[in-house]
Amino acid sequence: MTVVLIGTLDTKGQEYGWLRDRLIGLGRDVLVIDMGTGEPGVSYPVDVPDDHVAAAAGAGGSSSMERLPTERAITEQVTAFKNLEL
Repeated sequence: MTVVLIGTLDTKGQEYGWLRDRLIGLGRDVLVIDMGTGEPGVSYPVDVPDDHVAAAAGAGGSSSMERLPTERAITEQVTAFKNLEL
């Protein structure tokens, strides 16, 4: 069974890392998707980085998401997530 962790690694990267490590310790495969709009700054592998998600929204990358107001960036990232081909 694969567990998909979808989170904002720019602000909650450490917490998602903790959860990821616990799930791996339980023998689960983990797929990490970064829905943040800034640099994640994490030391563990991110399977789908934020710029890949942003590109699915047609935003051209995460740096363009950073310039948007928070509510708009979240809306764009959710739309992008729906368009991702995993």
